[in-house]
Amino acid sequence: MPSQKVQVVETPGTPAGSVQVVVPSGDPSIPDSVQTVQVPATAPKFRTVTIPGVPAAERIGSWITRTDAKWDVQFANRRTLFTFDLGAGVDYYWNRPGKKEDYTGVLSMVYLRKLTGRAQFTFSADASYQSQPDFSQINQPTSSNVGSYLSSNLKADLSYRLTPRFTAVTSVSYNSVWYEQQSQGADNYGTTTFGTELRYLFSPRLTLVGEMRYSSDLHTNNSSLDTRSYYLLVGGDLSLSRRFSTTLRFGEVVQDFTEGGGNSSSPYLEVSLNYRLLPQTGIAWNARYGYEEAGVANSRNLVARTGLQVTQIFTPRLQAVLNVNYLRSELQTVSSGATTTTTTAVSPETGVASTANSNLTQDTIDASLGFYYTLDRHWSLNLTYSYTMVVSDDAALNYDRQRIFLGAAYQF
Repeated sequence: MPSQKVQVVETPGTPAGSVQVVVPSGDPSIPDSVQTVQVPATAPKFRTVTIPGVPAAERIGSWITRTDAKWDVQFANRRTLFTFDLGAGVDYYWNRPGKKEDYTGVLSMVYLRKLTGRAQFTFSADASYQSQPDFSQINQPTSSNVGSYLSSNLKADLSYRLTPRFTAVTSVSYNSVWYEQQSQGADNYGTTTFGTELRYLFSPRLTLVGEMRYSSDLHTNNSSLDTRSYYLLVGGDLSLSRRFSTTLRFGEVVQDFTEGGGNSSSPYLEVSLNYRLLPQTGIAWNARYGYEEAGVANSRNLVARTGLQVTQIFTPRLQAVLNVNYLRSELQTVSSGATTTTTTAVSPETGVASTANSNLTQDTIDASLGFYYTLDRHWSLNLTYSYTMVVSDDAALNYDRQRIFLGAAYQF
């Protein structure tokens, strides 16, 4: 931020006026007279003060050493499917000021059980401990200076085929983010979502879906951020062939704060597409539009996001993966007055109450390109380049980052 010169009042001015002055007569026998004297206005005196600017942060580059270990297991039979993946690692920054290590951990599990010919139970769990933002996930931090955090996603659903064409699915899920730094503790939250959907098999390739959801967003250390959301959605699942499938959900979401702040509604959209363009080329695309975690009291964060992944197999040993994520978020804060949560001022010209809103818009682009080469059944090499850019109305939030990794992996 550049230096700024401002004018500061040194001596305040005075308005024009009049004073009563007693004029002595000079004769004891004659009383004094009173006269009105006009006093002219005086102009205020100012002095110029320079507010020092804040220089831009110096760009820092650092070599990074990354070490990861992963373990996975899976098994399946005619009625049960189980997969389990566990990983942990550390990134060591050679030249970063302060803390030089970033620890990471990942856990992923899926359990599916076919209870009867009509009923099926599924449970999935994903948890990650990291310090860098993951732009492919909703309700995640978008800043790289929040410190380490734990993100978890749990979901259980029970599906039951009512008729050969109708299937009902009931689900419950829990999503949370917990920050390690105490300064971020007010942003810790957990979201519980209950959902039910009715699926109709319109044709072997098309399934129509109607869905209702209710979610409760609770903040352990700041209840003013708690919200409730109600979803009413319709859509479908389309599978034209083994090479092309897509899903669509759209409808309306209504969100309100549990401690006031009024309610607001917005269109809601979820869409995903998987397409095998060529035997060696796969494309996966997803998009979402709706409310996400705001982190500010009496504020709503409306986010449009999309992600694209392209996988190209050049040879049985060499493949490349391109990932691109784009987010546009608009944080709208509604100030609350003494008697109402949405009205803050009255226009002196019209006498009509108005709502004071402030918007903060932020655009984020995150892209990565990775090449993976298999030497033999144990050893593989990888080369990855990633670029992240954040552009916000608040210049203090802007940053860009480039990272290049060259690595080797050994599989037992």
